[in-house]
Amino acid sequence: MRPAAAYTSTDVPLEISGEHFEPVASQRVGGGGGVEVDSTFRAFLGSVELKDVRWQAPDRLSALVPAGLSGGPYDLRVIGPTGEGTFPAAFSGSTGRPAALSATLSAPARVELGTQAEVDFLLTNGGGAAVASPGIALLAGAGLAVVAVPVPGAIQPGQTVHLVALVAAEARGTVPLTLDATGLDAFDGEEVEAIASATVQVVSPAALSASTVPVPDLVSVGQSLDLVATLTNEGDVDALGVALMPVTASGPGGATVGSVPPPQDIPAGASRTFHVPAQATSSGAVFFAGGASGSDAITGAPISVQATWDIVFVQAAAQLSARWLTVPPIVAAGQSFTATLGVTNSGEALARDVAPVPNPPSVAATTGAATLTASPAQAPADVPGGSTAVFSWTFTAGGTPPASLVLSAGASGADANSGVVLSTGSIPSPTIALQTPSVLSASLSTPAGALRGDTFSATLAVTDSGGVGVNGLTPSLSVASGTGGAQIVSGPTPTSQNVLGGGAASFTWTCAATSNGAIALTATVNGTDAVDSSARSATAGATVAISDAVQVASAPLGATSFAYVFDFNGRVHLGPGQDGASAIRMLPDGSSPEPLTMGFRTDAVNGNVNGAIDRSIWPTLGFTNCVRDTLQCGPDNENGRGLFGSGSLGGKPWLVAIGARTNDVLSHLYGTADTGTAPVFSYAYVAGALSNQARGASSMLVFHDRVYLGFSDTSSIRPTYIVARSAPPLPGSPPVASVVNLRVDGVSGFGASAPLNRNTALTQMIDSQVAFNDLLYIANNGGIIRSTSNDPQPPLAGLPSNWATATPSAAAYAGKSSVTTRKSVDLEPADKAFPLMAASGGKLYAARNTTSGPQLWACAPGADLVCDPQDWQLLAPNGVGDLAVSQFDDPQNVRIALLAATSSRLYVGYNNAAGVVLYRSRVSAPSSRADFEGAAGCDASRAPSSCDGLGGRGLGAGATRIFDGRVLTYGKDYLYLTAGNGSSGFRVFRLVQ
Repeated sequence: MRPAAAYTSTDVPLEISGEHFEPVASQRVGGGGGVEVDSTFRAFLGSVELKDVRWQAPDRLSALVPAGLSGGPYDLRVIGPTGEGTFPAAFSGSTGRPAALSATLSAPARVELGTQAEVDFLLTNGGGAAVASPGIALLAGAGLAVVAVPVPGAIQPGQTVHLVALVAAEARGTVPLTLDATGLDAFDGEEVEAIASATVQVVSPAALSASTVPVPDLVSVGQSLDLVATLTNEGDVDALGVALMPVTASGPGGATVGSVPPPQDIPAGASRTFHVPAQATSSGAVFFAGGASGSDAITGAPISVQATWDIVFVQAAAQLSARWLTVPPIVAAGQSFTATLGVTNSGEALARDVAPVPNPPSVAATTGAATLTASPAQAPADVPGGSTAVFSWTFTAGGTPPASLVLSAGASGADANSGVVLSTGSIPSPTIALQTPSVLSASLSTPAGALRGDTFSATLAVTDSGGVGVNGLTPSLSVASGTGGAQIVSGPTPTSQNVLGGGAASFTWTCAATSNGAIALTATVNGTDAVDSSARSATAGATVAISDAVQVASAPLGATSFAYVFDFNGRVHLGPGQDGASAIRMLPDGSSPEPLTMGFRTDAVNGNVNGAIDRSIWPTLGFTNCVRDTLQCGPDNENGRGLFGSGSLGGKPWLVAIGARTNDVLSHLYGTADTGTAPVFSYAYVAGALSNQARGASSMLVFHDRVYLGFSDTSSIRPTYIVARSAPPLPGSPPVASVVNLRVDGVSGFGASAPLNRNTALTQMIDSQVAFNDLLYIANNGGIIRSTSNDPQPPLAGLPSNWATATPSAAAYAGKSSVTTRKSVDLEPADKAFPLMAASGGKLYAARNTTSGPQLWACAPGADLVCDPQDWQLLAPNGVGDLAVSQFDDPQNVRIALLAATSSRLYVGYNNAAGVVLYRSRVSAPSSRADFEGAAGCDASRAPSSCDGLGGRGLGAGATRIFDGRVLTYGKDYLYLTAGNGSSGFRVFRLVQ
């Protein structure tokens, strides 16, 4: 049955569906009538009969429910021609009102772009039945997007439901919104619907932009600035309470910024201008930056914008000063000369319209009768910061000499940035003397002696004894004559210069000494008078003696007869003095000697032996025959000369000094990095590393930042050889572990306690040391040994020794006996069996003194780069006499006292009663006497009759003994040696490689 329910305030048509709704046809038999059809049907809902029941089809009837039927559900009963049928609960009726839905849509008039807004719905059911299954559709035009729409439950009769939807603004413009609300009548299931609409304006929010008015790009310190910013609201909504934030100044320059103006509202599309005062305070680039903030009139959201101004360069204000007013110091009457005024802008800003005041300068005669006349200089001029403008005048002098005059002038201008007026005070010129013409004289100075193969300087001093000076001095130098030879290498320096009246100038040449003998040098200089340009000239001469050796100092420490020589901090050092307290240093050529006074820190921790110790710095290391327990002897009563030298420790040069004692053991050695003329030495306490009969230091080597020291020794564990692995701190005494006795006394053939082949000499020492191919080689009367590593350690039981024998195995070695000595203090090279060793040209050379005469030994190591006994051979043996010694055939060469190597030569020197004798090799690795040369380069294989030693016998000074020799490098390699006769003051000699 349809409908199954309905409101019955009026008759309700309905349709009944079923089957066998069949009319009945009948005809009276025999009656002759037509067929009658019975299609009458009746229908009842409960007891209420339906109206106007009509047959529609075999399966369908139509009818009317009488108005006013209410209740149910009623059973349906249908009666027809063929019978009746029922359908339970077929229909319900109601006389009430149906559900009636209405809607209201409420949206904000304006919504800001990029924001979301709420849309309110009111749904009301004005009917008598509930609205079931309600549905809501919110439709938005372009510019709004529906974000969320709520779904309500059933709406009861008379109920109003408030719902809130969410929309998002996506594009500016006017946008329609439509609400379509639907549902079903809860009684009869009929659909109900309500529609509402609204319009929303989508607008852009308030948005600020800033533009600034450019300020001057160049300003001076102290100049005021107006920082102008215009703020524009580019949105559709007003900006409220827009205020400038504080403006900052940054950058290397400086500025102060004043207070910001009060806030303003900026309507949509409108602009407002703000002014902020500022002042430049220091030079450099300044960056001004600020910002503004306010709020959106609709949302209240904060809005802001940044503002920046173009870079401003703050310059120090222009500042003028008159820096000089130059004039010639001397003029002659009628001469024209140029005077210049230098006006400097020491600020940074441009100084404009700068002009001298007065123009030309004022003139005042200070003595005599003199006049000057000139025309004005070209002016004004602009002067950039840090620059100088020069104004010049041509003056003409008049009057009678002698007389003097002074000019005076200043300047004025303005700061180009600020317009501030600038001025300087007036400055005077130097006094101008009206004088007489020039007179030229000259002198030539050279060293009295020069080394063959070395260079020397010749200096021409030129003087004008007149009053006006000489211009364009041009010198020349020539080697005029002589028995020697020299060449001019470079010069003159300078090539030309002027000399003032009464003044002097000098010119220098560098010359090379090529052959021994005396040479005469002649120098000439030419120029022109500074006033009248007439010619001037002068000539001078000098003589230089060229030789193989030059004496650079004679008795520099007075009566001191012996001295070590070495470099320390770029100067040649000599010492110690015979008082044990002094030394001397000088430049490499022997000039500028400076005496040194030494001090030695006393040991407050371990104590000192000298009973007179009463101070922290002791004045001496003692000397031979000093009085014990007095200020004469050292801190430990040292009473003999030990050792004085230098070395580099940790990249820093150090002085090292060690005393000596004729009895008792030494306790301290001393070191300092003090480069002054009164160095104070720190102590290293070494008593624990020395034997009880170690008397004095015999040799020293600085190797890998370690100090290796040998000592003369008479104990049963002689000789003593120690290593100090660190420099002494202030005031002294490094850790005990840093000073170690390497116990070479146990090495076979070398020391007194060796298990085999003991050295039986009563006094033993480490004669000499050298580093060769990164190993240590040490020597004494027992022979030569080498370390097996570059950091040998004391022997340990059961482990191989850190030392190997390197003593020559040749018959010439075994056939001679090394010299020995009982001296423990005041040692000289001649006292030692192996006084020196030197490495040159990949070979190791050793000087040996035997009881029969000296020997030179040369080691050519094999592939292992070490000197084994079989690698040695006798070098430069005699050709006559004893063929197993190396005396260059001169039997008076009794002891070798010098062996030293430069980068290309090997030097050997002998003590000789007729005068010390020196030779040097022509090659870096000599192998025979013919590889050596003597005086003037002669062939040493022809010595002694046809080839004397370098510098002649005794080096031209009667020296018979060499005390010390060392190669020092000052631009090139030089050999320095101290020599003498042992009774008078020593002398210092220099040879060049």
